[in-house]
Amino acid sequence: MKTLYLLFLIAMLAFKTNNLFSQESNNNPLIDYKNQPEKLIDYDFKGSLSAEQNTALENEITQMQFVTNAKVILKLEKTSGIARVQVKEFYTNKNTDFEFDIYKLKMILVKYGLTPIEYRTQTISK
Repeated sequence: MKTLYLLFLIAMLAFKTNNLFSQESNNNPLIDYKNQPEKLIDYDFKGSLSAEQNTALENEITQMQFVTNAKVILKLEKTSGIARVQVKEFYTNKNTDFEFDIYKLKMILVKYGLTPIEYRTQTISK
């Protein structure tokens, strides 16, 4: 019984130390998190908003993951507008990269009674 217990402990230590020497790490000191790419996303939509709804929409978009700035520009004469979102995405290593979820932005626009049309993305810094 002691031998079985000893073998179990050795096996558990072997599995534990395997992760200690792994080359993959989310806290990689070689990654400069401050200089990650920044993108500007313009999402066109149809519909109109009141001033209160406009402010609430901007606040909700700003609270999304990776969003650094959000502005909703209304074109009153055409009852349409643009949701302009600035995002800073984080790429941690070659196996995992975290990106802004454009689908969630679309669902927020729909939640406010707007009809999303199309979006454009451009990289503004690296």
